Amino acid sequence: MSTENAKQYDIHFAETILKYILSEDELSVALKLVKEGLIDLNWALEKSIAKVNQNILHESVEGRDFSDGSDATKIVSQGGDAPRFVVGNLGNKIGSRRVMGYNKIRKKINYFVIPHKAFEGKDEIKISIDRKTGEISSPTYGKYEVDTFEDMCNEKNV
Repeated sequence: MSTENAKQYDIHFAETILKYILSEDELSVALKLVKEGLIDLNWALEKSIAKVNQNILHESVEGRDFSDGSDATKIVSQGGDAPRFVVGNLGNKIGSRRVMGYNKIRKKINYFVIPHKAFEGKDEIKISIDRKTGEISSPTYGKYEVDTFEDMCNEKNV
């Protein structure tokens, strides 16, 4: 179940990820359920990544979601004067983070594959966003942005 705040953004995630794991007929029904907040998309995100990248298996065990050690998450940008993506729960992660973030300023999704070495020992990752343009302005994590969902899925875990 999705919260009221999250479900308004979940449709953007759903339109991107569900097409990889559902038929057209199933997709139509699923999108209606997402709009009602009845589907949690985290599991679908992981399944879609494994479908696109057939070199990894979806395992979802402690500290990772995939057989290559990487982990996936979807997030929505936050912060009015200092917009950013915040990725938390890093303590037990053992590999790269595949991050799909809905950028409220640009009204589009940004994709990142952040290597474990870039966040090792940290509690969270903060990816800054320019509040006027919506462009990623984080010098630390912006360099890990990739262009598409497929690029995020197929990027190697490092």
